[in-house]
Amino acid sequence: VTPIGTPLLAGPGSITTAILINSKEANNLPGQFAMGLGFLLVIVVTYVILMFSFPISKRMGKTGTMVVSRIMGLLLASIAVELITTGIISIILAANL
Repeated sequence: VTPIGTPLLAGPGSITTAILINSKEANNLPGQFAMGLGFLLVIVVTYVILMFSFPISKRMGKTGTMVVSRIMGLLLASIAVELITTGIISIILAANL
């Protein structure tokens, strides 16, 4: 799980978000502290999830893992449909159709 998850965890989207947040909070010490605390929290939660992913998947079994995989696929598909719909509506409104 870890080698597959790593590019998703530190991909272009997360790196861009970190850069944008850091540029906003560059001269603000409380903002930098909050950002660092948020990053630390994400690192700890990610570590715990990745450490317990194998025992959880072993306990769920093959069927449980397939069910969770299908549910996550359905969730991802619904997010994709929402993004596509929002994009099409924005294009139509921008074109005044």
